Amino acid sequence: LEIHYVNMSDDVDPRIPIIFELHPVFLNPFNPIAIIRYDIPKLSDVNLSVYDLRGRLVIKLMNNRFKPSRYNYRCISS
Repeated sequence: LEIHYVNMSDDVDPRIPIIFELHPVFLNPFNPIAIIRYDIPKLSDVNLSVYDLRGRLVIKLMNNRFKPSRYNYRCISS
């Protein structure tokens, strides 16, 4: 899903993304940490969950409200 917003103002803050985006996550079996990067262009509720290949919920990582910005979520495997 990709949603585009058009900003008609010349006062664009480059730190604020213009689209919702979930960046690819590259897992390394030798490193127990994965970084999930995502961009939020406007105040939004974010639910970050992991599902298996059959679509079953594995874990719910967070469910919070975020201001417009770029974010990193650090996952540590147990």
